[in-house]
Amino acid sequence: MSLKSLNIVCFGLLTIIYRAIPPDPNSGSQIFYSECVASARKALELHQLAALRFKASDYMWRGYVHW
Repeated sequence: MSLKSLNIVCFGLLTIIYRAIPPDPNSGSQIFYSECVASARKALELHQLAALRFKASDYMWRGYVHW
């Protein structure tokens, strides 16, 4: 559970770091770097997988949600 949670945190933090980088003025209408969007999607994907896995046990689900 800790490793799964750590991966979610890492991709979430990576998203915030990428979001802090100002976009290239020559990029047109692009607001975010593609890496920002990719890391956010990965964090959400990992969260969905963890939620499905941990919902099977009330104990694990409570720990995950409170974490």
